[in-house]
Amino acid sequence: QRLGIAELLMRDCRVVILDEPTSGLDPQSTRELLALIRSLAADGMTVLLSSHMLDVVETVCTRVALFNRGRIGFIGTVEALAARIGGGVYVIEVEADAGDLPALLSGLDGIEAVIPTAHGGWQIEARADLRAAIARRLVEAGIALHTLDLRRVRLDEAYGRFFEEADRDA
Repeated sequence: QRLGIAELLMRDCRVVILDEPTSGLDPQSTRELLALIRSLAADGMTVLLSSHMLDVVETVCTRVALFNRGRIGFIGTVEALAARIGGGVYVIEVEADAGDLPALLSGLDGIEAVIPTAHGGWQIEARADLRAAIARRLVEAGIALHTLDLRRVRLDEAYGRFFEEADRDA
């Protein structure tokens, strides 16, 4: 992999296409290669990366393209993908002594879904960071709040929803 990239650097390429660049690499070599790819992109090189390793794609790519039945189904950021498929861009993870959190949060603008998790908590998909509003609702209801974390939708989550939607529409 490094030899191929070194050859591209010697040729002063402006665009590089990498197909599964981390395939067969150990974790340290993977980290080094991804750092090099980020560096090349920061220096102005256009890097087109093809990979089934969505966690790798998410760490180096600013935009993604999803293909469905041989055609481009989406091009854009992970956040734009999440917004397009109707899920929230934000994922708020809640652990609280609330039996019926969906009912408690009903009517709160911006919530797309309230989903129970395997460990007894809740995952809330939202269009904005609603942690303050959620905490306020819980406290006003006298419910003990143990955890309230925020993260962005991951590419694998958005990818899965995109293809579920595509299958429904087929």
